[in-house]
Amino acid sequence: MRTIGVIIREARLSKKMTLADLSKLTKIKQDFIAKIEQEKWRELPEYTTVAGFVKRIAQCLELSEDRLVLTLRRDYSLDQKNLVPQKEIATGFIWQPKYTFFVLMAMTLAIFVAYIIFQYISFNSPPFLVIYKPVENEVIKSRYFVVEGKTTPDSTVRVNNQTAYVEKDGRFFTEIEVSTETKEVIIKSVSRAGKETTKKVIINVQE
Repeated sequence: MRTIGVIIREARLSKKMTLADLSKLTKIKQDFIAKIEQEKWRELPEYTTVAGFVKRIAQCLELSEDRLVLTLRRDYSLDQKNLVPQKEIATGFIWQPKYTFFVLMAMTLAIFVAYIIFQYISFNSPPFLVIYKPVENEVIKSRYFVVEGKTTPDSTVRVNNQTAYVEKDGRFFTEIEVSTETKEVIIKSVSRAGKETTKKVIINVQE
């Protein structure tokens, strides 16, 4: 496999031209032409500049520009430079605006997925239920008294099978009638998904 350095050198010698002669014709430094023939890519400017040199050399030596540039591309990449300019290799990773877009999109998607998961868990979890009144073993000395508490908003609350009023923040209350035979208050909260939480409070009703 003939490399670009061999092709240029053979074409130059066939025309009985020295490096100085070719440098004078192409206006390219003699040292650059020598390094191209020797394929010392790391000692030359970036790829695009070298490609321009090769095109001018091809014109002076009556070689095919396209074929010579293709050969340069192959040989240049074989030197593990992968056609990347040296200044980009030196600076390493460079943050670009498109990366910011992708990061923002990924964050937005992650937040959206987390929100959906949270809503799903919340919807399918039993409602929380806190009873403020009555307290355990409370003595009730009247026929009617108010039951108060707090639950998950949008839940339905029933106290001893009697519907309680639930406010927007989840607080609820209702007045129930009891007798000496009433030994407990059963409070049940049912979510929109049909999940329920039940609590029982022992009371002591006295007349």
